[in-house]
Amino acid sequence: DISSHLQMATVVPVQRKHFNESKGLHAIKQLLVPEFASVELQFHNKFYCLAAANALIKYVEYTENFMFARKSLRVEYQVAEQSTIIDPATAEHIELMSSLGKSKSKLSLFGVLNHCSTQGGVRLLRSNLFQPPIDIKVITDRLEVVEEMIDNMSLHNNLKNIISRFPDLDPVLTLCVKRPEMNISSVQIDAKID
Repeated sequence: DISSHLQMATVVPVQRKHFNESKGLHAIKQLLVPEFASVELQFHNKFYCLAAANALIKYVEYTENFMFARKSLRVEYQVAEQSTIIDPATAEHIELMSSLGKSKSKLSLFGVLNHCSTQGGVRLLRSNLFQPPIDIKVITDRLEVVEEMIDNMSLHNNLKNIISRFPDLDPVLTLCVKRPEMNISSVQIDAKID
């Protein structure tokens, strides 16, 4: 739970629908000061970063009742600790997400590695390709898991079978989020019904 790590902070829920990558990129493009436009290249293919940026902007707009003026924000991208960053040009040159050949080709690193059974797995793979870890323990632990899966194919197949039955849990988790209680009068309820 994030509250246990940030005990002095007040945690405020934001609706899941505001965690949107494409809307986040659009918002940043509109709000970014022209002198910092080059930072936009670092945001491409940063799903969690862009989704969180959009949620933060929506929080400020709705909760704080504050609107940002166009081309008014200085934005800086900082890499997560214990990971490295692959810039968009390098990702394209090494064919990380898409092949330079045929448009429908799966001959990119993502296409070759993507045997994910869930949307969450696809998002995690994508995130790890763009920001691979540099922590030796994380890398070693992952290698040990891969080795175990290769050595024990029945375990691999059983896990894959179980995981493939999982639905995309993001919409389900949205239903589990505690929403702030609202004080609505009976007149407002009647107005909404009518």
